[in-house]
Amino acid sequence: MMTSSILDADVKEFCIHVMKKLIEKTQKDENKTINKNDLYEEACAASNGIGAFDSSNITLKNRVFQELFTRGHIRQGNSPEEIKITDVGKNYPEYLDT
Repeated sequence: MMTSSILDADVKEFCIHVMKKLIEKTQKDENKTINKNDLYEEACAASNGIGAFDSSNITLKNRVFQELFTRGHIRQGNSPEEIKITDVGKNYPEYLDT
């Protein structure tokens, strides 16, 4: 039970990392397509210290993208490996720098 809670927290935290990186790369342009694997690798590389994320954790990667698709914060691009930001995602308060 405890592992699930930690994993859920990791998913939520990493969704924020991925979306901030997506906002940075797309400049909030809903038409710009980004490779989700490259985005994930960059977000992992940007995380550091005790809260760093391992890019080889495929389970976390799949859960993060599934969560973002489910929330409507991203949508598929021209191929399964490509994503685009949505209006909801680019304006979601947790992803905006304060």
